[in-house]
Amino acid sequence: MRTMRTMRTKMSVVFTLLLALAFFCGPAIAQNIFPETVFPYTIKNAVPSDEVDQCEATIIPETICEVDQDAGITVTKNVPYSGTVDYSGPTTVNVSGTVPFETFNKLPGGTFTYAVVGAGICGDVGDDGKVNCCEVKGDPGGTVHMVCYKVPAENIIFNQTFSYDICEAETAQVPWSYNGPGNEVAANIAYNGTTPYDVKEYGPTDVTFIEGTPVITCPPEATMEYKQLVTRAFKGDKINIEGVGFSYVAGKTIVQRLIVHYKPTSKAPWVLVDRTEKETRVTEAGQTFKGEMFDVGLMEVGIYRIQYKVWKQTATGLVSLGKDVSRFVTVEAPLEP
Repeated sequence: MRTMRTMRTKMSVVFTLLLALAFFCGPAIAQNIFPETVFPYTIKNAVPSDEVDQCEATIIPETICEVDQDAGITVTKNVPYSGTVDYSGPTTVNVSGTVPFETFNKLPGGTFTYAVVGAGICGDVGDDGKVNCCEVKGDPGGTVHMVCYKVPAENIIFNQTFSYDICEAETAQVPWSYNGPGNEVAANIAYNGTTPYDVKEYGPTDVTFIEGTPVITCPPEATMEYKQLVTRAFKGDKINIEGVGFSYVAGKTIVQRLIVHYKPTSKAPWVLVDRTEKETRVTEAGQTFKGEMFDVGLMEVGIYRIQYKVWKQTATGLVSLGKDVSRFVTVEAPLEP
């Protein structure tokens, strides 16, 4: 029985260590190697090779940026504003504050009790001879008190009390306010402040695509070849797909997957259409890697989902790295002639 308990304890420790390794190592791998973007496109305007140098391209006058709408954090920003305004006329004064006022505060007092005794003053006798008598003692502060010796109970005439109050000096802060007309003014009045505004912030890994829009200038007889993003297409069109990932570390072998799913309506289940897989060796830190698919046919009307995933081969199988990136292409019926 003791052996079985020992084995169970060891297994619990090993399982706890495995969970800790998965917790600390998993996120580190996902942050070091991850997919960045997936880009369905078509090639437009093929260019004769001898005319390429005649064209000039200016990149990104505007940008196309897509983010994961389910990601991000809503935060409230205080947006500053300022300016000046000319004003002439009466002013309205709205001010308040406090003024000190010296006063006394009556606190709850107390009760003093003393005994009235029928005893005389002790004479010039020793302590042993002081019986049923009292004598006056002086204090260093200039006050006196009376000490009575061996006064029988029958000689105590009565106990007498009196009440007293305590007064404490206090500086009270008395509030005041004024809201009314002020002087006539003519001035250029400056103003500033902030106003709250709710925005949604996204991290770098939430961005699914960033691409510049090229402006191409060519001679009339020349054209320029470029990749055009596809988000809408017609039935029967073909597209190419490019997935791009990034690695902060070197010496890793990863597997890239580009996957195409289809469904005829938004409520229908996804059906696998095509998939490609490519093993890539990351040889340098800070390396960008790429996976591609060509001539993917959009043969049905509906929605196509383009996914790009990055995996790492381990002893127990493939482990996903980073967050998958996706794009959607809406396919419509061809226009009637």
